[in-house]
Amino acid sequence: MNRAVQGIYIFFEWVMKLAFLNFLWLVFSIGGLLVFGFFPATAALSAIVGKMMDGDEPDSLYKQFYQKFKEEYVQSQLTGWIYTGLCAAVFSILYYILTGTGLVSASLFWPAAAGLYMAGAIYLFALFRLIKTGSPHYSYYAFFLSLRAPLHTLGFLTSLILVFWLMLYKPVSLLFFSGSVSALCASYWVKEALLKTRAAYKE
Repeated sequence: MNRAVQGIYIFFEWVMKLAFLNFLWLVFSIGGLLVFGFFPATAALSAIVGKMMDGDEPDSLYKQFYQKFKEEYVQSQLTGWIYTGLCAAVFSILYYILTGTGLVSASLFWPAAAGLYMAGAIYLFALFRLIKTGSPHYSYYAFFLSLRAPLHTLGFLTSLILVFWLMLYKPVSLLFFSGSVSALCASYWVKEALLKTRAAYKE
């Protein structure tokens, strides 16, 4: 098998795996009525995508996903709801400031807030797999890391916007890749940001 054919094979293999992981993410999230399933499903998705990027691909995606879902269920729920509470407080304050002064309308504010919330959740759980700490601390570390490595944060947000902009040309692709490709982007940028931050502290 020459390099070109091998490259094409690997590419489509990744496409199929990302589509299946996205399917599992949706099923486990909806199966938990979102409230009970979204955070552990996102933690499991981020963990497996991160491992795949590190070259450690599981033999069974379903088995590994289900195992991670169970293992991280409690801590991911605590982490996710703490993050949600913080976002609700911050967005509420910003809403009254921005809409009260007429800078932004409510019809624009809440879709933007929802997009930032989802991007933050993906970023948070990409970090969740790389460090181990108490649930109350993950949101703090994610916020600190985003400020400590602003170019990486900008890279993550830019890549996410570009990916979704491309998917909107074929909206059905959102059903197959919205979560898994977002996790892929987050895993890359968060890992790079973490490596940069650790290297800076060693100097």
